[in-house]
Amino acid sequence: MENKDYANIPLPAVIVEKIKNHIKGTEFNSVAEYIVFVLKEVLEDEDANAALTEEEEKQVKATLKKLGYLKNE
Repeated sequence: MENKDYANIPLPAVIVEKIKNHIKGTEFNSVAEYIVFVLKEVLEDEDANAALTEEEEKQVKATLKKLGYLKNE
């Protein structure tokens, strides 16, 4: 994976070993491949949930109020 488009990031050996065990028998060919996949998933989810429109926020609050999670303000 030596490429100018990549950075080396140190990880605790115990985490690397856990990932190696976790990816056995999967489509992932390396720890790095798995980490890149997981981080992309997390960041894409974060981006997708980052900004609600004002209308979406109102709808979410209304739903939470109906379910009893928020009190009427």
